[in-house]
Amino acid sequence: MRRAYLPVAMRCFAILLLRLTLLLAAVASPAAAQTATSNDDVNVNSRYTVESVDLTPAGDYNLSRSLRQDIQRLIGEKLNQTLIDSIRERIKRESGAWQVRQRASRGSQPDSVRVIYELRFRNRRLETDLNSLAYHSRLGWSGGFEVRPSFEGNTLGFGMVNEGLNHVERVAGLNALYERRNLFTPYLGLRFDFQSYRAQWDRTTLEALGQEGIEGGRGGPGIYRERMNFQPSLTVRLLDGDLTFTTGASFQRIQDQFPAASIQAANAVTQSLRYRHRWSGNRDSHILDAGYDLRAATRNLDSDYVFNSHRMSLYYRLSLDRHRLIARMDAGRIGGIAPFYERYVIGNTEMLRGWSKFDLTPRGASRLAHGSLEYRFRPFAIFYDVGNAWNPGEETKVRHSAGVGIYENGFFLTVAFPIKEGSATPVFMTGVRF
Repeated sequence: MRRAYLPVAMRCFAILLLRLTLLLAAVASPAAAQTATSNDDVNVNSRYTVESVDLTPAGDYNLSRSLRQDIQRLIGEKLNQTLIDSIRERIKRESGAWQVRQRASRGSQPDSVRVIYELRFRNRRLETDLNSLAYHSRLGWSGGFEVRPSFEGNTLGFGMVNEGLNHVERVAGLNALYERRNLFTPYLGLRFDFQSYRAQWDRTTLEALGQEGIEGGRGGPGIYRERMNFQPSLTVRLLDGDLTFTTGASFQRIQDQFPAASIQAANAVTQSLRYRHRWSGNRDSHILDAGYDLRAATRNLDSDYVFNSHRMSLYYRLSLDRHRLIARMDAGRIGGIAPFYERYVIGNTEMLRGWSKFDLTPRGASRLAHGSLEYRFRPFAIFYDVGNAWNPGEETKVRHSAGVGIYENGFFLTVAFPIKEGSATPVFMTGVRF
């Protein structure tokens, strides 16, 4: 009986194996067909030459020069879908667009195509911005908040600020702005700023000034209660937006503390020249930001204060994989008699970290020199600061500080130590920068 059933079992097994083979072939054939179709598409696409590359809606979108150059290199080359996709991702990353789509349309010549990138942004009619929030263990909290509604290319801004890091005094009050970034052309912008601040003076500053300094003796400035500023400016963008030149005026109204209800004007011409350039290689990327600012108050603008302020800054960042090296330099000079809010201070969360401005510049200074070097690996950082701020006729002593910190998505947490003789109390700083 077993011998009789053996041929039947073998035939059944052969039939089952045949059916299984046919089933696997049927399943595999769509994938193979799809692969063949994809290969055919690649071969067909490679026949076409890129005639032009357009971004819609048109705009500069603050794209880096290296990306703009890579976009231009597409023109005249054969259509390379892998490269097209790579550039699409870079456009999305640098422009901040919510979505970037690409499509190709027929060119004006045979076997040519136009590549079009369509950028889509979220429809935000009302934006809120926490400009900064910082805590310094010796200077306290500082921060600012702003609401910016936008409509048809126009931006309005309304905000509040309470800041005691970057001026001799602590200022608290309101600010507002109107901005038209593209005025008739993408290369021209218009902006109006308004601030209304009330000043708060630390006891250390008042003791350093003395009674004569508080009241403004010997031609020097006195302390004030309030100040208002109206500042129109016009910006010209050159070199594909890397170079910007801004010119305008600042009309300040200052209510002095002594004598009561005395109003003085500090009206100045303002000019700023800034160069910002980004470039990258296979593994490395670079950012260079250099600027020069001039403020000149003159009698021709009906100003009670006459002064000129020159400020230069240089920032460089090298990124290599997970490593970053940051170098920064600042220098400034003030000539004439300038109000206290124009004077330089050092010893805060950005310059000479580890010191307090009340230890170094309680009255402010008319000269500034500072340098900083920082190394970051992932979020961890170590830094070294050197510099000082002083007035003519005063003894100048170079100060040093060092520290460690954590930086991640705008958040920072640092501990810095002043380098000096004797005991050194660490300074703790934390906050968010945007």
